[in-house]
Amino acid sequence: MMKTSRYLICVVLTGIVLVSSSGKLFAGPICRHEERSLVYLNEGNIELAIKEAKKAVSLNEDSFTGNIVLSRAYYSWGLYDKSIQHASRGIELEPDFWVSHYFLGLSYKGKGMYEEAVSKFEETLELDPRSAEAVYGELGHTMALMGDDDEAIEMLKRSIALSDEGQEDPIFRGYLGDIYLRKNLDDLAIAQYEKALNIDHRALPPYFNLLQLYSRNAMEEEFTRTQERLAALFQEEDFELEPYMLIGVRSTTSLRERIAQIQSFLMTDGDTLSEETHKFLVRELVSLFYFLCNIEIIEKYPFLNKLQRGGIPASVQDIFTQAVELQRKGALEEAEKMYLKAMKKRPSGENIHRNLGTLYLNMGREEEAIVQYKTAIALNPAVAEYYYSLGYVYMIKEQYEEAAPYLMQAIVLDPDHHSAPQAFFYTQNKIRSRKRDSGYF
Repeated sequence: MMKTSRYLICVVLTGIVLVSSSGKLFAGPICRHEERSLVYLNEGNIELAIKEAKKAVSLNEDSFTGNIVLSRAYYSWGLYDKSIQHASRGIELEPDFWVSHYFLGLSYKGKGMYEEAVSKFEETLELDPRSAEAVYGELGHTMALMGDDDEAIEMLKRSIALSDEGQEDPIFRGYLGDIYLRKNLDDLAIAQYEKALNIDHRALPPYFNLLQLYSRNAMEEEFTRTQERLAALFQEEDFELEPYMLIGVRSTTSLRERIAQIQSFLMTDGDTLSEETHKFLVRELVSLFYFLCNIEIIEKYPFLNKLQRGGIPASVQDIFTQAVELQRKGALEEAEKMYLKAMKKRPSGENIHRNLGTLYLNMGREEEAIVQYKTAIALNPAVAEYYYSLGYVYMIKEQYEEAAPYLMQAIVLDPDHHSAPQAFFYTQNKIRSRKRDSGYF
């Protein structure tokens, strides 16, 4: 049934109720699909919000509510082109309503179109100064992405200053902490991350950054406290990872379930997906796997908590070089002794763990190889070769479901990797073949 009374778009974003610059209530009919889309969006149920908003737009292409919900929902999924399409339509329908310009700026930022994003954020401020808290925060993040740290800090501080103490957006505190971390201003970074967690103890990124900072500064008590807080968070019954709206992730078990769900969906329906949706699911799969890897490392190998990331110091280089030479000559047992000796002197030497993993693989000790490759990833999660090596072990063990996410991450980090793409597609074919043989499809 259609409602003819005037209405207010009651979606709250970054703590601000969406109203026009004139404060008007938008006149005109609102259908039940628009109402439902708003409710689902507010609840974080993106899939149902999109479903209802699409119905609203199909019934009335001039549905401002339907278009703006679709823009916000697609942005949440990283489908920036679709978000831009609907935000632009929203601007056509209500050119003076700041939220359409704001969403368009967000999507431009997501696509890396930073100058366009800055322009839209500035337009948003002109249309409605009450949007300043959110807009200054996003301007700050955009400036940081453009490499202008000083201007970014100024914008983020403005955003935070507009909120009452403890009521500011923790994301903006996190952005500010990221800049300080990049500038090696550890004390300032720690302060921002701690404040972010005091506002929202479920904001995951600050935990990992604090663990890195506390480890780097040998702050063992703080490190242990943060690790305990993170472990407690994952035990909370209703905890869900915010970026993953399709399913709640409460433990390593449900992380694995979500990974399996996405893999199955990509294999059975991948050919029917749009490029944007496919990219989103792949990105989610890699992110989930990254979290899983870190959680498992912390749980299984607590000694890693005290390690600092880095390579091999000069004092250990000679031992490492001897180990490499022995391995090259086939003296594997002697090489193992040298690697272990080097590791004892430098347990955080990621290359030591990676080479030792390869040695164990050559010796037929796959499980030990897996431990070493996972350790290398935990010490430096930005190296494609580590993920490829781990995925390769699982592949030769014929554990293709385990291998695929690691191989995919190697491709994400290095699209031109020498072997990862071929290995990944090989695992997908094997998984498909097994399911076909079992009568799954």
